[in-house]
This record gives sequence, C-alpha cells and structure tokens, in this order.
Amino acid sequence: MTLSRAVIFSDDEKHELLGLLHFLHESTTDAHNTQQELDSHSRLVECERRIAGAYGLDPDKLSISFGRDRAGNWHVNATYPLTRDEEQRVRGLG
Repeated sequence: MTLSRAVIFSDDEKHELLGLLHFLHESTTDAHNTQQELDSHSRLVECERRIAGAYGLDPDKLSISFGRDRAGNWHVNATYPLTRDEEQRVRGLG
C-alpha cells in the first residue's frame, strides 16, 4: 500500500479546474467524438499538468479527482504518493 499526501490547491487553481470540468461536461456527447469535447478534455489535462509542475510534482503521479457534496457543490481533491523515505518516517510513527 502506498501512502499519499494531500495537495492543497489555491482558490484560483480550484476555480480554474472546476471551470474546465464544467466546460467538459457541457461539451460531452453520447458519442464522445466531437472536437469540442476533445479540446475541453485536453485543456483540463493541460491545466492539471501545469498545476502539478508549479508544485514541483510529477504530473503522472498526481491524482486529481472531482466530487460533489449533497448540496450539489463541486470540489477538487488531489493526492500525491510519498517518497520511500517519507513513507518510512510516517510508518515509524505508529
């Protein structure tokens, strides 16, 4: 089991990601074959990679997820795996 750390985004980063997610939802079709949907997906992935780079994180290891609460409000969660040294230190605490 790999342990992960939470990544806390700024309000601007959250707003940008949620805006791109909203745009992706608006452009999604049943066939998933329109250029608009592909472009919106590409913009969302590009934003995620840019934000990962700004934090000095490997974008391929950063896990970003979106969820909604019971009131229907969207939020962004992100985790990143600990290094082996960090994981050993954390496991030693218990």
